[in-house]
Parts: sequence; structure tokens; C-alpha cells
Amino acid sequence: MFYRAVAATCPGNDKEYNSNNIYLNTKYITDEIKASEVLLKQKKEQEGLQFYGIAEGFGADRYTDEASLIAIRKLLSIQKRVSGNEISDNYDEAADSLYAYLEDFIKEANEAVAAKAAELPDQNIYASVAAIALYETAAITCNVGNTRIYLFRKGHLSRLSEDHNQAQVMYKNGVITEEKAARHPKRNKLTQYLGILPEGKQLEPYYSEVEVKHGDIFVICSSAFCSAVEDESICSMIRDSRSLSQIAEKLMQAAAEKGFSDDTSILVVRADAQARTAAAGTGTAAAAAGAASTAAAAKAPRASGEISSAAAKSKEPPAEGENEPFINKLKRFLGLSADSENEKVWPALLTFGCCILVVIILTVLGIKIYNASKSPASNAPTNPPSANVGTPSSEAGTPTPSGASPSGSPSQTQSPSSAPTQAPTEAPTEAPATEAP
Repeated sequence: MFYRAVAATCPGNDKEYNSNNIYLNTKYITDEIKASEVLLKQKKEQEGLQFYGIAEGFGADRYTDEASLIAIRKLLSIQKRVSGNEISDNYDEAADSLYAYLEDFIKEANEAVAAKAAELPDQNIYASVAAIALYETAAITCNVGNTRIYLFRKGHLSRLSEDHNQAQVMYKNGVITEEKAARHPKRNKLTQYLGILPEGKQLEPYYSEVEVKHGDIFVICSSAFCSAVEDESICSMIRDSRSLSQIAEKLMQAAAEKGFSDDTSILVVRADAQARTAAAGTGTAAAAAGAASTAAAAKAPRASGEISSAAAKSKEPPAEGENEPFINKLKRFLGLSADSENEKVWPALLTFGCCILVVIILTVLGIKIYNASKSPASNAPTNPPSANVGTPSSEAGTPTPSGASPSGSPSQTQSPSSAPTQAPTEAPTEAPATEAP
């Protein structure tokens, strides 16, 4: 199974830094660009062991970005450590390995954030995190806090994470409905997080397991994004998009329309059974930058590039179109394929459109030439009837009988008499008798 991902994050209004951090299979936000809109995109599909995640920092404003950065760096540390491990091709064994990796990540990230909090006078920094580990068709997700993970499969959206806040506890206990929990004031009061927990409180991450199918899309998003955009809207926007670039653009635009009240981040991962080549241009960056510009506090984005020092391992994808059905090739040529980046095929689509336009122009021109070639005289009769029908012909010398009329001449038609015909008087058959004298 091959995977490709795109991520975007933007600081909240009137904020000079971003307390969120994103992890894109060894790429993450460094200190130098943490105050900007950051746009990350993988140039081609990745295979093998992969990690993706989003971390959110909370607490003292001065150190919240550091809390998320600590957690993300621990995820990078875990990936470097296990990248050389051999993972079984057996699904169950691979899933067990992924679960163990995420367990180590949560444990070490929690210890690191707690150690940093212990250095502060009020110990007031903590982090929320959601991560996913992938290998072939096995996927394990985990989350602590309000950062969410969704799975989009065959037109339907399902949640793979669980919110850890007081509103969710009230909902699980039947005190309030799910709709009220989504807008309850205590939805931001976390019950689970990375950092120093209250005495007697144990860290309880939420895990889920998924057997990945071709076309599956995972969405990891920050709590601010989830508060601004409803699940139904997320599902609709993914369903109506043909590429990861479009998904990222639409999701960020939806959040921007509500106003970036807080730091907002999204990360989208798509699974493909076959690798697809894609241009490495700035299509996603431009799309997400356009979405961010509609926000009230949009800032000038910087290029992200290869941010971290580690390089993602990838296998050279097979040649495009190899063993591919004809209908898929046609869709890709027209830019209508849902499994490929359509930015690459726009020249072919433009050429196709120009050909159609030329055909239409030539057709219209041919019709006009055909109509113009018709002469008005061609519609006139070749032998018009004579006006002197029934009169003697001067050339032939043969008079036309007055009683004979050419067929079709109404002037020579005899109308029947309207007077009644009187029956003849019948004469007597016997002579009158003569009287003798």
C-alpha cells in the first residue's frame, strides 16, 4: 500500500506564533517558521513504515508552542529508532508492532512534556496529540486530548479518536446529548493530556485499529478546526474533491470562513494500492495559501521545503499506466481521476478542450458556407404558366378552343347554372274526337 499526505496549519488571529505542530513522516515545523502558515506536501507516494500526527500546545502562552514541538520531536525519535526494524507482512503481527511503537511514543512524549513543565514555576504547559502509524494495510491510531482523527471510506466519514474533555464525560454518562457536548463550554477542559497529570490520574490514550483499503483517506485535525467545521461538512468536502490538494484547500477555506479563532491545523493522508507519480510543484501550497488569505488575520506564508533533517524512505513508483485499465487512463488524460493529482494533467485537458473548440468553429463555418451557396433564383419555377391561357397562339397559328381549358386554369372553369330546370310538358297521346254533324 502506498500513501501520500498533505498538511496545512495557520496561527490564530492576532497571534505571533503557532502552538500547533504537524508531523508528516519526518517533516515537522521548526522554530524558524512556527509563526507562519506552513504548508507541507509529499512529492510522491511513500511506502513502508510511516508516521503522521498533529500536536497542540496549551497552558502558559510563552511555552505552548514548545509543548507541541517536544511531542512531535519524540515522534521523530521513535521513527528513527524503529525504521531499521523488520516488520512482519502478517497483518496481525504488523498491527501489534505499530501499537507498540505508538505506546512508546505516548509514554516518552508524556515524560518529556512533564519534565519541561516541572521546570516552570506554575508547571502550566501540556499538549494534546493525535497520531497514526501505517505499514502496508495495517493502521493504528492513538490520541490524547481533543485532537481528532477521521477515516473517509466510500463516501462515509467515521471518527477514529475519542475526545478527552469534561463535556465528553458528561455525554458518556448520559447527562447531555452529543450535540450539546459539541458546543458545551467545558469541551475545552481536558481530562487527558501530555504533561503533569493530577495526583492519582493515569494517562489513558485512545487507540483504534483499521485495515486499510484502497482509496481510504485519513484526516487528522486540531480542536480549533473541529469546533469550526462540522463532520457533515468535512465529509461533503472530501466527497466532492478529486485530489489531496482540493481537500486541503476546501478544509482550510471552511475554517477561514469561520475565522481562525485559534491555531488551526489539518493533515490528510490517502492510501493507494498502486503508486501514482505527481508533480512536486506548489499546487497544494497555493491552494492552502488562497484559503488562508480569506482569514481576517492572514499572514504571508513562507515556503516549507524539507524541514527536518531526516529523509523519508520511499520506493521508486512503477511507470504510470502500467497494467492500468483503459478507462482509468482516459480519466487521467481528462483530469477526472480521483486517484491521481490532477494538477499534472491540466495540459492534456486544455489540449482536449481546444480540439473541441476547433471542431465547433469549423462546423459553424461549414454551415454558413453551405447556406450562402444557395442562390435565391434556384427556388423560382423554370416554366411559369402563361397569362393568356385560352387565347389563340400567334406563333403556332392553332386556336385554342374556347370550351377547352388547360388543367389548373381557374378562369376557364364553367360554373353550373343556378336556375332550376323545367321539365318538358307531356303532349296528349290521343287526338281529340270530332263530332259528326
